Amino acid sequence: MRMNSVRCVSVWLTALALGIVATRVVQTQGTACAGSLGQLGWVCGTVDAAGDAGAVSLVAYTAGGSPQIAYQYSHTSNDGLGGKTSLKYAARSQSAWATAIVDSSAGGPAALLANPISGGPEIGYDCLRLAAANGSSWSTQVIVSRNCSDRVSLAYDTTGILWATYSDVKTHKLVVGRRIGSGWTFETLSLLASYKSLAIMPDGLPAIAFENRAGALVYVKRQSTGAWVATTVEQTANSGYSFISFPTLLVDTDGTPTVAYWGGAVRMARLIGGLWTTETARARVVGESLGALSFAFAAGEPVLVFAAGHLAPNGTISSTAVTAMRKSLTTGTWAASSIDVVPTYVTGTSVAYDPVHGVVGVTYGPRDVADLRFAEGPPAVIGQ
Repeated sequence: MRMNSVRCVSVWLTALALGIVATRVVQTQGTACAGSLGQLGWVCGTVDAAGDAGAVSLVAYTAGGSPQIAYQYSHTSNDGLGGKTSLKYAARSQSAWATAIVDSSAGGPAALLANPISGGPEIGYDCLRLAAANGSSWSTQVIVSRNCSDRVSLAYDTTGILWATYSDVKTHKLVVGRRIGSGWTFETLSLLASYKSLAIMPDGLPAIAFENRAGALVYVKRQSTGAWVATTVEQTANSGYSFISFPTLLVDTDGTPTVAYWGGAVRMARLIGGLWTTETARARVVGESLGALSFAFAAGEPVLVFAAGHLAPNGTISSTAVTAMRKSLTTGTWAASSIDVVPTYVTGTSVAYDPVHGVVGVTYGPRDVADLRFAEGPPAVIGQ
């Protein structure tokens, strides 16, 4: 069902009405991360420890270089909403985090964007909902309800048009929508898709990298005629795995479409001269579980963050190293360092680069610890 309902909510009033006071967690300067990067200037801290936070999170930096996070928050019995999830937002000012509930009827975020007109944050979540910040309040809008088989992926093009894509819950076909002004139009492509990522290419047109529900990674791009042209990036998952997941499509500083994804290993593909070249950044070793992959460019170099879990003899994850990898533009080689080590598994990571201060920010949520954590440091020391 496609809808167009708009709801304006004051973040602070909503929190008070629910009996939940927006929290403010002091992070001072943080403490050295527990991983190897903690010895090289990286600091880690807790953003939200009030409930079960951070199973899904997205981090981005404002134009001024301040980190902001959209994340899923699971309420506990202590706040009277045990069993329910909310969409929350956190922003850091100097050394303190301010957190607030954006939508108490929703789950985790799918996109954290900057509105090209206001510069304020916008969050895409659930099937296709949008939340936009307006000063101290948020307006929320339901565009598509109940028709998605997974979360949406969104991006603004250079003209201010907002593009979105999701998979139809019944047919699994790829649906693409665009908002011009306040109106949305949608088209359904004859392509089956599960995991997906949408980005705007250098010519201003959208492209989508997705798993085609048959173990292949596919790239489809809109042409100036309005047609969509698909090419196969990788036919089957690496190392005998039957699926590809966690794709993130970005464009590097040279304008090259680049996809990071999990395909039996941590993989990367680049479209050069009309052909896709693929490589393994990190292979999986025996006794290890890899997942929760995220991707960003930092000063032109690709940076990957993922969770490397150690499997105990009974098959459970006894500890997880939140790991960062960087590919040097000089040597063309990958190097890895651990950010943090936690005594549980990690369901999601997110990474972003701040060109103002030259640092990388990473969010992650250790599940049994139930805290949303944030790590930050210079990307150049990754792999040293």
